[in-house]
Amino acid sequence: MTEACYTYMFNGCIGLVEAPALPATALADYCYEAMFNSCVSLTEAPDLPATTLSSRCYYYMFSGCSGLTKAPALPAKTMTYYCYYNMFNGCSGLTEAPELPATTLDEYCYSFMFSGCIGLTEAPELPAATLAERCYSYMFNCCTGLTKAPALPATNLAEFCYEAMFYSCTGLTEAPELPATTLSNFCYNGMFANCTGLKEAPELPAAILTDRCYYMMFSGCTGLTKAPELSAAILTEYCYYKMFSGCTGLTEAPVLPATTLAANCYEAMFSGCTKLNSLKVGFTSWLDTEDATLNWVNNVSPTGTFVCPYGLDTSVRDDSHVPVGWTVDVGTGIAPVMDNSAANGVIYNTSGQRAGEQNRGIVIQNGRKYFNR
Repeated sequence: MTEACYTYMFNGCIGLVEAPALPATALADYCYEAMFNSCVSLTEAPDLPATTLSSRCYYYMFSGCSGLTKAPALPAKTMTYYCYYNMFNGCSGLTEAPELPATTLDEYCYSFMFSGCIGLTEAPELPAATLAERCYSYMFNCCTGLTKAPALPATNLAEFCYEAMFYSCTGLTEAPELPATTLSNFCYNGMFANCTGLKEAPELPAAILTDRCYYMMFSGCTGLTKAPELSAAILTEYCYYKMFSGCTGLTEAPVLPATTLAANCYEAMFSGCTKLNSLKVGFTSWLDTEDATLNWVNNVSPTGTFVCPYGLDTSVRDDSHVPVGWTVDVGTGIAPVMDNSAANGVIYNTSGQRAGEQNRGIVIQNGRKYFNR
């Protein structure tokens, strides 16, 4: 074989019902790229016996073959750059995926491999313990029939490794365990976004975060009723950005113990969580960095409880601070209160904090007590 020898050879041949035999075992870069792209009448793929792959060798090979019902065996145990990228993308008739025994991965190796395979109900096992950049990115994107995710035993992650892996897999009800304690930038970016059937999130044991590690991880998971614990004490840029945005079934947020904020760390984190009515934080200043909590509680429940340390300014009530209409608890048993008419200037509650305009009750100002109905 030579580089790109069969590239786009039968591209768009909608009447093709049988593929030729492909006995080659020594492949070349791009050799089968998009060879049968959009051959919608093809129902069976030829055998692919090669155990040694080349860069982009099966790139888009059967993409758009909506009539394909069975995939060929893929025996290779060592992946190459982009080797299976988009290989079966849009194969809506595919009901069973081939085994994927590889333990050595490469960048983009499985990216978009089964994207849009709506007939696929079960994913193949993925045994690799060490991942590569974007190796599983969008692998099962929009596989709406997928009801069971594969085990993901890897503990050595890479940047974007699980990016949108199960994006819009609306039939998925349970997430696999994620045992990694050392993360990489963007590692779980949008991993389960729009998985509307997902009921429970996996545990997230990592104590040290990376930039954008949980970025939009469960965004749009409307069936999610319980969030995982988030124990990390040190935050990073965009680490929890939109992590639970649009999770309309979520009523209680995980405790956020970090005492210092990072840039955009909680931005839009709970935006659109219309039932969310409980939130507990550990930070004492909104001003640690820029936009750390921008729109983080936009469109949450109109009533709820915001628990925070003594000293956090709770006077600002909006989508980027304390939710409008919520009660504040600083651990004293006395909620913040305000007298709107008894005084001019700054009003403080019984905990010595500035109070918001929405509150009523006992007010202390300049050593005097007021009662506001």
